[in-house]
Amino acid sequence: MFERTNQLRRFFASPIGEVVALVVLILIGTAMRLYRLGHESLWGDEYYTWLISSMGSLTDVIDKVVSDEPHPPLLFVMYYYFVRWLPEGDFWLRLPSAVAGVLSLPLLYAALRPWGRTLAMAAVALLVVSPMHIWYSQEARMYSLFMLAATAAVLGQVRALRRGAPR
Repeated sequence: MFERTNQLRRFFASPIGEVVALVVLILIGTAMRLYRLGHESLWGDEYYTWLISSMGSLTDVIDKVVSDEPHPPLLFVMYYYFVRWLPEGDFWLRLPSAVAGVLSLPLLYAALRPWGRTLAMAAVALLVVSPMHIWYSQEARMYSLFMLAATAAVLGQVRALRRGAPR
């Protein structure tokens, strides 16, 4: 039994085992973010996102967002195209947020990997099961996009500092 445990430990310590573990975590995270994604009907803010994004032209969307909305317009511009390209339904309206939530998992790993495999894998595992991250990844709002953008910014900063790039 201890020999089998040592074999598993050696496997997950290898570069291939690291990739396998990360892929498994990402698959679990994907399943958790897609589970019952379209089950609940849209709530107020999600409906508002759909309503603004469904306006006649992109110019109308941008004008409405700039005049009435305190949030940045990228979400509404993005959803302007999604509501035209994707089928109708709550699932499809929430799918871009779920994808952004899933994409934040490998980015977090990449950002923390310079400090060690264990730290990076533990952080991803915690984010995979984080109720708040799952919740906001299932809303047709900008929250998971902010997480994705913030994680990408941290990754960029880490890489720039590691290369010794000018600040």
